[in-house]
Amino acid sequence: MYIETFLTLLLIGAIVGYLASNTVENDRVGILGNMFVGIVGALIVGAIAPPFGRFPGADTLGQVISATIGAYAPVAVIGIVRRRA
Repeated sequence: MYIETFLTLLLIGAIVGYLASNTVENDRVGILGNMFVGIVGALIVGAIAPPFGRFPGADTLGQVISATIGAYAPVAVIGIVRRRA
């Protein structure tokens, strides 16, 4: 993974985690927790997606889409699980 890709995933993960904290009722984790979960999710998807042919090379749009999905999904799941518990 290139440094530019890594920094893009960090930035997208933090932004989407922050935005997800405003849309998902997840008060126990907080904004910083959601940002952290978003970053981790974006990095995981960013590491998994290229071997399957997603955003090959420097396809920025593919990185943004994958990072957004990878960041929002775990934040939403944590919000749903915590709300039901």
